Parts: sequence; C-alpha cells; structure tokens
Amino acid sequence: MCVAHKSVLDILEQFNFNSIELCVDLAVGGITPPTQMIQQFRANYKGELSVLIRSRAGDFCYNQQEKKELFEQTETALSHGADTIVIGALYPDKNIDRDFLDEFRALFPDCSVCFHRAFDSLPDPILGIKLLKNYNIKRVLTSGPNDIFGNSNYFNQIYRESNSEIEIMAGGGVRSEGLIEFLGKASIDRLHFSGTNKLKPQLLGPDPLIVKEILSSLSIYHKEL
Repeated sequence: MCVAHKSVLDILEQFNFNSIELCVDLAVGGITPPTQMIQQFRANYKGELSVLIRSRAGDFCYNQQEKKELFEQTETALSHGADTIVIGALYPDKNIDRDFLDEFRALFPDCSVCFHRAFDSLPDPILGIKLLKNYNIKRVLTSGPNDIFGNSNYFNQIYRESNSEIEIMAGGGVRSEGLIEFLGKASIDRLHFSGTNKLKPQLLGPDPLIVKEILSSLSIYHKEL
C-alpha cells in the first residue's frame, strides 16, 4: 500500500498490511517523505517499510547534483529504518540510467531496491528487466503503457522475463472494479495501491471504504483459486 499521510496508521492496524511504501504529495506521483515521517512509521509499523526516494516532481532525468541529493536521501531513509528503497533514474532517451545505478550500488551494495514507475517510460521493458537483473533489483513497480487493467499481456511478458529474479508489482489506478478479472489474466507478484478517493479530496489519506473493497476483491480472487 502507498502511504502519504500519518492518518494511514489507523488503517494499517485495521487491515494488517505486510508492506507499505512511504511518500508525500501523491498529486505529482510522490516525492521523498520527511525524516520525521519515516521515524514515525518505523516506530509504529512492523512490516516491510519501503521509502520513495524522489527529490522533485517531473521527469526522472537527474543531473549530478540531483543524484547526490538522492543518495543522501537514501542514506537518511536507511539510517532511520527503511527496509527497501524505491528509486529510479533515466537517461534523456528514456532508457535506464546505468551510471546512476552503478553509483547507487557502489554506495549501497546490499540495499533492497524497488525500481519505481520510471519503468513505464522505457521504450523496451523487456530489455529493462534484463538490465535490472544485473543490479540485483528486488522489485519493479509498473502499470504498463495504458490503463493497468488493460495490460495483462504486458505483465505476462515482463513476468516471464523476470524469471522470479525480480518481483513484478502492478500499481497505478488499481481499483476494485475489474480487479478479479485482471488478476485472472495477468502474472504479477504484488499489487500496489493508495486507496485514495478523488471524489473526496478532503480525505488526507486513503478512503477506508475503497481499501476495504480492494481487499475484498483480493480475498474473493484467492478463494476462487
């Protein structure tokens, strides 16, 4: 589950999530959360704590100074209890920035990493999976080229290429309607969602009803297996 506000702590306790991703400002796709937020969730949440490292909104092409800031934010997140770092960088041609990953792995050789939705910009996602295997990337977060629920073939292709070496996590526009059908067609390892309600902007965190509906669909799917 994607978490962007401290109010989510109550929902986490209610629904017993085993993994969350911390960020702020979901309206721009999420940016790095403040240190205090990481500390608060680490003190109150015992599952896998992933932290988004993205210093600004916009594209995923970073200059050297911006990369330095990302590395510093990574160090801060890890030192305050992050289990997994969610990060990604691209060259101007939209291919994975190998120089960035080289520097990252030199600094954090044993860090658990999820490559975030910068992956969706790649001209060749199969090639992207092959490259990420070389950097011991644990997980890839992706929605695919169109609406997530219309991308079952895409997920099946990258899942096959991952060969269980990289977890494929589907995220971006996840909702209860159509979820069971999607799961029946698409090969994925994990599902990623925020549970926010665009019709209720006054809610600072996820809508408990939406979260409950998504989890209910997941439960029905697993019972049908």
